[in-house]
Amino acid sequence: MSDESFKHAFAELFGFKEVFDTLEDYDRASEDPASFKNSCRGLIQYKMLRGPVLAKDVSMESFQQAPVYHFLSAPLVGPDRDAWEQAIELDAELAADVFAITDSPVGHADAFPSEPFHSECHSKHGLMMTLLLSVIGRRRPLKVIEVGGGFGNMARITHRLV
Repeated sequence: MSDESFKHAFAELFGFKEVFDTLEDYDRASEDPASFKNSCRGLIQYKMLRGPVLAKDVSMESFQQAPVYHFLSAPLVGPDRDAWEQAIELDAELAADVFAITDSPVGHADAFPSEPFHSECHSKHGLMMTLLLSVIGRRRPLKVIEVGGGFGNMARITHRLV
């Protein structure tokens, strides 16, 4: 890291209390939550973004069982009844079609139930799809690009509906 403005931007992005010269220095500092302005948020962000870069022989077969993922969401808890009810209020027929599509086993490995399942996350995706398609219409040709969503879950739901 030779550019001073980049060093400062990097420290600010992750909420470090001080600026370091190298990524290795940031990695060492990240071992102490006190290095961050907001210890919980900064530590989790830094470890999630830098951790996979540093890890060797990482298997993604059951990533949704990792403790950090459980902190962010509870993948095998659900359904989210509020999301489901809101979708029905928007458009009952469309919601029925959207929620007929069940959760994907991607990333759950052997922990995924053998019966069709609607996780909280999948239920929220169902609500978002119901809202989106109730506004733009479902018979319209769509090109879907999902960035940072649910590992393709919204694109998968759209593909199955259209």
